[in-house]
Amino acid sequence: MNLQQNCIQKIIKLEWAMFQKVRSLAPATCQSNPNAFTRIRGAIFRQWPFDVLAAYLEYLEAAQREGRNLLTEKYARMDNKIGAITDHPRLNDIVDIETQWQQQIRDRYPALYRRVCRDTNLEDNGSNFSVYLRCELETYGEKAIGHYYEWVKRGHKKGENHAIAMLQELVQAEGFLSIEQAENYFRKDPLAWIQIKMRAADFSISEHVIRFITARLITLNEIETAIANGKITKIHYNHKKLESWLVTGNANGKALSVLCAQVNEDHLAVLLTFLVIPPQWEELACSTMIQEAVMSQEIKQCYFCGGEVTPIVMGNFDYRLEGNLYVVKNVPGGLCRECGEKYVSADTAKILNELVLSGDGQETESINVLSYPSDSFK
Repeated sequence: MNLQQNCIQKIIKLEWAMFQKVRSLAPATCQSNPNAFTRIRGAIFRQWPFDVLAAYLEYLEAAQREGRNLLTEKYARMDNKIGAITDHPRLNDIVDIETQWQQQIRDRYPALYRRVCRDTNLEDNGSNFSVYLRCELETYGEKAIGHYYEWVKRGHKKGENHAIAMLQELVQAEGFLSIEQAENYFRKDPLAWIQIKMRAADFSISEHVIRFITARLITLNEIETAIANGKITKIHYNHKKLESWLVTGNANGKALSVLCAQVNEDHLAVLLTFLVIPPQWEELACSTMIQEAVMSQEIKQCYFCGGEVTPIVMGNFDYRLEGNLYVVKNVPGGLCRECGEKYVSADTAKILNELVLSGDGQETESINVLSYPSDSFK
């Protein structure tokens, strides 16, 4: 770890300790998220020259020894609870230059600006960039403010924009390859983008979807039609905070849901698809009995979309174990009427597992096996 990295680490540690004691009228969302706080502040400090970092760290450490909380003072200034901490003559110059930089971000990256930046045209409080920056600068100390001004002035003369460099650091820390990729991601209308990709045949489909197509449950044309007339009914996030969109539409009289995602920067992946089918009862009396006996204590709201889960009897329930496919008929469960997600209770799952382990299949069904023509490989 070099001197600059060590300095940044110490600053973030001191700031975080102070931040935990701040009680503001409008608490920051990262106040309860140390990882987000570290990413945001780190993106800022990695752009600073060492003389600014060293001077600010010196002021932070002095404040700590004196029992001052600079983060509390900053937020108190934004809430108009205290007067100016310093009247350094270069504060206005810094704010003017950095406000211009923010306006350049607004003009070049409007979607990203709306997502992560403070506005330059709002009320006279901490939600306004100029107010926030001034209150922040006042807690740097006289020496650090002087060095900071010289750094900002040099960059401004060269036509640089330190705010864009900081934003680039931040979006990369969030998993984007570039600030342009992040802008394109936040700017697009997801449904319009999906429909364009489908029309251009610029997409891939998962094994799950292939199985549905080869089983003749759904055709590719029906998937394309459902997306063309559908709407986004749910947004999902994976562990990397990447979005996927559940599109629900109609095709050939079928209600069809398709889960889509963006991969490889600008490629559409069709992850899964299913028919949204209302429960089909062979006998109403039988279904009523099953509802009362099995589903009375079961899930009532879908985890994925929040829709109502209705008791059903599944005609065929596919169950895989160690590479073998089993089909269990007439399985009681629940069906979400919104997205088609199916549920079974823990007790039902245990019975299914016991049935498969027993190997006592009452009947078998033949499966057609097809080979893709080898001369078709490119």
